[in-house]
Amino acid sequence: MKNRVSGILILVILLVLTGCSVFKSGVRSEKKELEYNLKLWDSFHMDGIVEITYQAFSFRKNYAINKDGDKFNLTVFNAGLMGLNPKPLLKVVYEDSLTIDTSGLAGFSDSIPGNMSIDELPFDLSISKYLLPMTEEIILNKKAVIKDLEFAFNEKMQISSIGFDEKARLNFEYDLQGLPSTIFAVYNGKKLLTLDIDNFKKQ
Repeated sequence: MKNRVSGILILVILLVLTGCSVFKSGVRSEKKELEYNLKLWDSFHMDGIVEITYQAFSFRKNYAINKDGDKFNLTVFNAGLMGLNPKPLLKVVYEDSLTIDTSGLAGFSDSIPGNMSIDELPFDLSISKYLLPMTEEIILNKKAVIKDLEFAFNEKMQISSIGFDEKARLNFEYDLQGLPSTIFAVYNGKKLLTLDIDNFKKQ
C-alpha cells in the first residue's frame, strides 16, 4: 500500500514538474514567435495586385511596397502591354512626413482626391519598437493598444488586424509559411482596398 501511495505521489510530482516545464517552454516559444512576426514588418519588400474601390471608382493594378524602418514607399503602377513601361498611378511616401501623390490618377475619376501632405503623424512606423515591450500583454490578451491604435493577434502571434476602431481596420491573412498573403482595408463594413501579395521578402 505504501509503495503504491509513494508511486502515485512520485507520478503527481513528475506531472506537475513536466507541466510547468511545458508551460514555460510554451511561453518562450510564443515570445520568439511574436518577436519574429513583429520584426517581419520592420523592413520588407512586397509586391502583387491591388484592388481599390472608392465610391464609383474601382480598379486592379500592380503595386510595390518597400519599408525600411521608419521609411515607407508604396507605388501603384499602370503597366502597358505585356507589363512593359509601367507608369506610377499613385505614390504614397512616408519619411519625415506623409505624402500622397494621386496625379497619375487624373482622368480616371472626378471622385479621386488630390495630392496630400501631412507633416506630423501621431506615431512612426517602427512596429517592433512599440510592441515588443508589451510582449506579456500581447501573449495574454492577443492585443495591444498604442495611441488609440489597436493591434490584434492570432494564436500564432501574427498581427491579424490593425485599427483605430471597428469601423476602420486593416485585416491580415497569411500563407502556410507564415508570410502575409492578403491585406484588406475595411471601412464601415465595406472593403476599400485589397492587397494580394505575390512576393514578400524580409529585408
